[in-house]
Amino acid sequence: MLNKDSVSTEEGMSLAREYSCSFFETSAVLRFYIDDVFHGLVREIRRKESSLSMIEKKMKRKDSLWRKLKGSLKKKRKVQPDDNSPSATHQQLTTVTCNSSKRQH
Repeated sequence: MLNKDSVSTEEGMSLAREYSCSFFETSAVLRFYIDDVFHGLVREIRRKESSLSMIEKKMKRKDSLWRKLKGSLKKKRKVQPDDNSPSATHQQLTTVTCNSSKRQH
């Protein structure tokens, strides 16, 4: 029995495929699958929010690490001795060593 508020199974399945989502036949009048679908929807929303939150935390950590690294490099540039001093040579060797170890990994 279809009334003006109902959607055919074919139309529902077609829309579900188009939007890459699940399709459930429900009946508000008979309370058929309403609770199951609602709880499933809430679980899916929470799962997606949790994964987005984890991604945001990873991005913040990467950004924080990059800022620390960038800040330490700026400090080294400001405190550079003249090129002939032993500490300048040591600093250049350290930089070369760090760069070559990155390439090996």
